[in-house]
Parts: sequence; structure tokens; C-alpha cells
Amino acid sequence: KVSDVLVGSLADKAGFGPDMQIVAVNGRAYQDELLKNAIDDAKEGSGQQNKGPIEFIVSNTSYYKVLKIEYHGGQRYPYLERVKGEKDVLDEILKPLRR
Repeated sequence: KVSDVLVGSLADKAGFGPDMQIVAVNGRAYQDELLKNAIDDAKEGSGQQNKGPIEFIVSNTSYYKVLKIEYHGGQRYPYLERVKGEKDVLDEILKPLRR
């Protein structure tokens, strides 16, 4: 289920919205691993030329539609990186949780 969509993001431009249910990815019943594979397969430089968009079938209330996202950047995961010379704010926030 889609929990939220950032305005202006690729998902927003494709037509995704909060509370939509992803039913299928590239014509196959949705599974987490299948979505990860589709993102990996669409990644630039993974061998296939002229890769197309990742295709989703979504349901919203009682309606179904096909949405396509033209994304070729591979899987991405956010991480924190310390900035040298800056105060360590995260340690201050977590200090009360330490024993």
C-alpha cells in the first residue's frame, strides 16, 4: 500500500497517491522481491538497451489503473553522514536513551 507520495516526485508525476494498493509490477502479482528485481532490471548499465518504464497496476477504491515510472537509478537507501566540524546533534538526541 502506498502511504504517501512527495509532490513533484516521479511517483507523483506517474499518478500515484496515498492509500493506493499496488496489485502488480511489470504484469506479475506484487511481491516485495519482485519490485526490487524490477528496479534492478531497469537500472542503467545493467546490460539491456532502451529500458522501458517500470509498470504498476494499482487499485484505488474500486478502480484499477496502470501507472508507469521511468526510473533507471537502481535501489537507493538513505543514510546519515557526519559533517566534520559540526555539533553531533544526533548523539545529543539519543543521550537520554542510553543506560
